[in-house]
Amino acid sequence: METRVREPMSHAITLENPLDQTVTLTSTCASEVVSVPAELQIAPRSDAVCNITYSPLLAEETPDARLTFTGEELGDFCYDLQLKALPAGMEKPDLHFKTPLGSSQAQTFRFTSFLQGKGTDFKCTISDKANFEVEPVVKAEAAPDANGVEVSVELVFSPSSVGEFPCELVVESADAGKYQVAMYGHSIAPQPQGPHSIKVGGSAKIEFQNVFDEQKQFNFVCDNPAFTCKAGESIAAKKKTTIDVAFKPVAEGDEPLPKVIHASLYVQIVGSELSAWKFYLEGLTE
Repeated sequence: METRVREPMSHAITLENPLDQTVTLTSTCASEVVSVPAELQIAPRSDAVCNITYSPLLAEETPDARLTFTGEELGDFCYDLQLKALPAGMEKPDLHFKTPLGSSQAQTFRFTSFLQGKGTDFKCTISDKANFEVEPVVKAEAAPDANGVEVSVELVFSPSSVGEFPCELVVESADAGKYQVAMYGHSIAPQPQGPHSIKVGGSAKIEFQNVFDEQKQFNFVCDNPAFTCKAGESIAAKKKTTIDVAFKPVAEGDEPLPKVIHASLYVQIVGSELSAWKFYLEGLTE
């Protein structure tokens, strides 16, 4: 019997009763991933078909799994099962992420664990740790039946540059098997964000993250003197900071202040030609 893991297959065996009485056979199998009725009754001078189901969770080969049907009247019926479980392919569908540089996107990979009788821990690994994050271990409850139990893995795409980022996620348990899924991250240039509304005399807290793998020095610049903030900050790799922007407009002469004053906050890497991050600001004078 040969199949891929998590793709059960069945095979029928015919057992004959030549006697003039009903006989009862009990079954035993050396493989835990082969299921067969525990008991089988065969009417006089007839036969019965017994379905054997092979449901492997691990990619492995078992050349000599003995299946035995035992009855007091007929003795033993012995079968040597040759079992081969092939690795599963990549899970479908693929996971696709798209976000501007400086932002993050989260998605959930859901799969079904078929391990019955006990729970298990799945170890999670990714091929691109610079741009993707995953929790190292997820727990799965014991599957209540052959339909399995759903398990969720949380993923975050935080690109470190503009471009395409292929990645592979592997979720594996020593008892419940391996799951693999292809992921594709697409990062675009930083997009303007906001507007952030600020009342006169107040301030706004704008969150910003250094998405790069190394510490960077950033400059913060407001293009309207009515808005002020600190000049810049050195931010550690993958760390977030808060930029406090204050709104203190000053009227020129007798001219009243407009009800709304628009401006922008620019965040630029010192010494880099990369486009600045732009945050729209909206000052409210009433």
